[in-house]
Amino acid sequence: MNVHVFQAVRDKPWDLAMVTSLLIHLLVFFYFSSTVSKSIPDYGVRLDIMLQPRMQAISVMESVPAPVIPAPVIPVHKKIGGSIQEQVELVPVEVFVPMDQQQSWIPEPEELAEPVVERAVAAPLLTAMESMVELDDVSQTDFRDEMREVYLASILRIIESARYYPHSARKRGYEDVVKVSFRLMEDGSIKDLLVDGRYSVLRSAAGDAVTQSSPFPRPPESIEVPVLVNYSMIFELS
Repeated sequence: MNVHVFQAVRDKPWDLAMVTSLLIHLLVFFYFSSTVSKSIPDYGVRLDIMLQPRMQAISVMESVPAPVIPAPVIPVHKKIGGSIQEQVELVPVEVFVPMDQQQSWIPEPEELAEPVVERAVAAPLLTAMESMVELDDVSQTDFRDEMREVYLASILRIIESARYYPHSARKRGYEDVVKVSFRLMEDGSIKDLLVDGRYSVLRSAAGDAVTQSSPFPRPPESIEVPVLVNYSMIFELS
């Protein structure tokens, strides 16, 4: 049997070395542990560890200043130019409200009366009057023009009634448009008579018709005098 053990130990030298090292380390550990425990003195002190509950952080709210509430608007009456006009002046007043009353009390806005404003009526009225005057001036101008046309038409009818065709001009076959111009005065007389035409016999007949018809009726007061008359007298054989 010893021969078999020796044979097993000889075949496995590493196993024997490991077992021997383990035994030596165990002996050394137990020896040092007993020596260290004896060398530490006993002071008789007991340590008690108590766990305290964690305190919650309390946030301190900052003080909020009380809001400033504007005072109601006070209307002030001022007399301007003999009439009373209402003007509004704002007087700022600071009102401090405690924090506990801010949510429960809210001032209601006061309704303000609309300021009385005097409307200017003179300017539109003046504009309307100026427009009427302008229309009146236009109407008067149109009226004067119409009166002048009517008066000149009556003068020309008088001249035409006095016009004649000379026998010599008819015999020779003279035809022409003679230009006649003159100034008609306030009393109906004529001045600065001018006659322009191709044939002298027809010019003489046109001038005679004007001079024989004068003096003409007096022009109306609405017509400016002297009145310049330009007339084309036609001599034409039918």
